[in-house]
Amino acid sequence: MTRIQKLLRGFDLATASLIEIGALDRPIVPPDTPKVFYVDHASTPDLRKKYATDPHVNIDRLVDVHGVWGERTLAEIAAPVAPVDGIVASHVIEHVPDLIGWFFELASVLKPGGEVRLCIPDKRYTFDLPRAETQIADVLSAHLTGARVPQARAILDHFLNVAHVDCVDAWEERITGETAPRQVDSKAAIEAAIEAAIEAAIEAAEDMLANGTYRDSHCWVFTPHSFAVLMGRLAETGHQPFRCESFSPTERHTFEFFVTLEACDDKQRIVESWKTLHAQVLAKSGELRSVVREELAEALRQVDALHAEAELLREHTADHRVQAAASLKVTASLQQQVENLTAVIEDLRGSTSWKVTAPLRAVRRLLK
Repeated sequence: MTRIQKLLRGFDLATASLIEIGALDRPIVPPDTPKVFYVDHASTPDLRKKYATDPHVNIDRLVDVHGVWGERTLAEIAAPVAPVDGIVASHVIEHVPDLIGWFFELASVLKPGGEVRLCIPDKRYTFDLPRAETQIADVLSAHLTGARVPQARAILDHFLNVAHVDCVDAWEERITGETAPRQVDSKAAIEAAIEAAIEAAIEAAEDMLANGTYRDSHCWVFTPHSFAVLMGRLAETGHQPFRCESFSPTERHTFEFFVTLEACDDKQRIVESWKTLHAQVLAKSGELRSVVREELAEALRQVDALHAEAELLREHTADHRVQAAASLKVTASLQQQVENLTAVIEDLRGSTSWKVTAPLRAVRRLLK
């Protein structure tokens, strides 16, 4: 299934009323669709000016923007067509200044049961690789301040940590967040960049306060796992008006995953849907295997260190009592390791994720 099919499946383009956000020159919903309404952060003439020298955007193929979303709410600019059957947004959510406010504005223009189709970059395989995943405190802070444009922190983090990343190299683990070359890679360049970024951030903040100017950057950074966790926490606190209807993980050698949101007024259903997604992500994405692999590797390193310490003691003394003490020490340490790992296993078995994924493990045992 192509990315366009994933984003449009189930919609009858001949009759469905749809809003697409941030289509630029590569719309998901074809321009000849009878009931499509294109939304962006700037008008078509302003977008032509902005991307006039950008080799990645064909300004002659920009869609006609029907509504500019920024100073006015989505409900205000989409009033001529709302409520609609669905909203499509490809590589948009990471640019949104106020994530919580954005979700509620999307919900405000949907019909009951209407859906939002999202295509989201997976930071592990993009230039965001060195950056840390978004935390709920950052999202809540932006919402409490009513951010309508990217804030200074997002601009700084985006500029200082953006890296040159080849998607396939990242998949094959030939590059990591630590080894990915930054776009500013010399000490002098970094110092100059920091100074310039701080000045730019201050200028952007002042411009934002005075004029509401939009400065483009990736405000949020996700993996499928971190997205599921964050959405679940937002749901539990009443800051998520959508349930997760479906999820498509990041396919090998690609850099994006897909989520379908359904408008819902039942908080419990919303919370449970994100818990289910969390379990699916752990089962499908390989992130659970990565976590377990790292924990086991660390445990093995500790055991190897204990064995090496015991061997040194045996080699450097003929005193049987010392050897006995060393053996007791190793035995006690190993016993402690066993107790610690047993406690971890019990915690995992008692966790929600373990219980939710029980059917998956049962199927796996039957297949064996």
